[in-house]
Amino acid sequence: MSLFKKKYPKEENKMSWKPVAGVTVMRNQINKRWPDRDKRSDGVVGDLAHQARPSDHNPDSRGYVHAVDIDEDLRGSKNDNIWLADQIIAYARMRRSGSSRLKYVVYEDKIASGTYANHFWTWRGDSYGHKIHMHVSFTTQGQEDTTEFGIPILTEGKGGLWDGKVPFFDILQDAIKVGASNKATWRLACRLKELGFYQGSVAPEGQQPYPKNAIRAMQDYMGWERREYDKKTHKTIWKQLKISNPEP
Repeated sequence: MSLFKKKYPKEENKMSWKPVAGVTVMRNQINKRWPDRDKRSDGVVGDLAHQARPSDHNPDSRGYVHAVDIDEDLRGSKNDNIWLADQIIAYARMRRSGSSRLKYVVYEDKIASGTYANHFWTWRGDSYGHKIHMHVSFTTQGQEDTTEFGIPILTEGKGGLWDGKVPFFDILQDAIKVGASNKATWRLACRLKELGFYQGSVAPEGQQPYPKNAIRAMQDYMGWERREYDKKTHKTIWKQLKISNPEP
């Protein structure tokens, strides 16, 4: 059971508080990207339990609520929730336009913020809760700014392309070496399109070559070193490493 009110409280209570613009903008973008997502653990304004302690879910002196929780079940492709959280973090870490609206993000027991220079917008900790939803807090700069967040999975991502099967790393790497277009390169392009890094339309299966530019776009946005497609890149994208013929 969530410890805060879902969505908005009843109409008679709405005049006592209001979400900062950042809350509304981000939630609207997420709703547009995943229109059928589960919202059961969504929340904005805090309940009595939150009001008993400091929380961005509580209205400030002007009635603004500076936080939103987003249910992790986006009902999209596998690991969309993890990619969404990581792209929000990268957006802030790379100091992209509008990122000053973000205060901190909490998900899967970890927190990321700009508080500490040696952990600047990178995940840290292991006891922060929020295992069924992602918490995003906003600064006062997010109070009135209605600009959309330039986060690829929200602005460019298109769902329903990837068939959900993870390509084998060795088969994909072999295709890259010889310039082949097969099911593995197609699955990679489809996934990168869903994540917002592939520009244009993905070619049909068997015609889609290795999406080199999309890989570079991903690396640049996330602030990673440009590198060839290796095991680390594969595991980062798919969150697992599958090999067709693993060594004994």
